[in-house]
Amino acid sequence: MRPPIEGEVATAQTARAARRWWPWIVLAAGVIASSAAWQLARSGTDPASLASAYGFNIGDYAAITEERSEPAPMLEGPKLGGGRLSLADFDGKVIVVNLWASWCGPCRREQPELERVWREYRDRGVQFLGLNLRDQQAAALAFQDEFDVTYPSFYDDSSRLAFELRAQVLPTTYVIDADGRIAFRLRGTTDGVLLRTVLDAAMGRPRG
Repeated sequence: MRPPIEGEVATAQTARAARRWWPWIVLAAGVIASSAAWQLARSGTDPASLASAYGFNIGDYAAITEERSEPAPMLEGPKLGGGRLSLADFDGKVIVVNLWASWCGPCRREQPELERVWREYRDRGVQFLGLNLRDQQAAALAFQDEFDVTYPSFYDDSSRLAFELRAQVLPTTYVIDADGRIAFRLRGTTDGVLLRTVLDAAMGRPRG
């Protein structure tokens, strides 16, 4: 067998070096891409054009209404801005839970309607709650100030509470009746007309 010539040795060494460094190159590229996506979300750029974010589909469409009848999970966790929040604090009320994030374009568009309906119904045995997920507290609090939100929100940075609700779309709105059962799930961007319709239906359910 003839010994390898100088060019062949160099080629082999280059190939071995490429194999050794390739995993690190791929890892670095992934970190850079993830950082860019994070900065895009935090910059205020509307991510509705993205297919998904943080494992949630972005519901940039009129809400899909699903009538349901199943026990709501007993959500309990940190409150946005400090303290704790629990569904148990509002036993006997019809509860609206809206999943949102400051970087979610459809969430921003529906928020004025949510606040408007909340102010109409809050003296009628109804409680609105937000569920802020995958967000920075400062950005979420700025969102609340911008839209003059007067109802409290869970701060669900890990998506644990969203997982308990089996949510897959952001925004999603749950209407829980006075018996603690999920009466409706609205997947996508809701509006005042739809909210009033499902609230009236949930409030009219006979107590069981």
